Amino acid sequence: MNEGKALIGVLSCGEHEEERTVWIPGMVRVRDGQVRLSYAERITEEMDEEGATDVVLHAREGLAMMKRSGAYATPMSFCPHERRDSVYRTPYGDLSAAIDTESVHVDISDEGGKVEISYAISIQNGEASARRIQLGWRWQSA
Repeated sequence: MNEGKALIGVLSCGEHEEERTVWIPGMVRVRDGQVRLSYAERITEEMDEEGATDVVLHAREGLAMMKRSGAYATPMSFCPHERRDSVYRTPYGDLSAAIDTESVHVDISDEGGKVEISYAISIQNGEASARRIQLGWRWQSA
């Protein structure tokens, strides 16, 4: 098992959005081909720690689960070729979400690794939007 501090690169984009990776300090645990990433995400750079969303992602090849807690909380489950229902909590009320996952890939190396999830999400039964999350990490020395 490998566990410790890491820099986590977060890329989340849709089909018509510019790709941009943000590097965030976090914790990573790798064991038996599975990875657990945890970090705090801010919607804006001005947001303080109290307003941040805590994210925990568990992933292995073909399956990922993400739990976000804070003002914008949601549990999300990604399993290729399955539709999973979820609730997206906001300060303004809860929204229903449906997630159709295309793929979940996990690459792990001695220097770090990457989790990539391709999916479509629809909110409140609206039109589905194609999305991609890519979380990469690089180990940090203690």
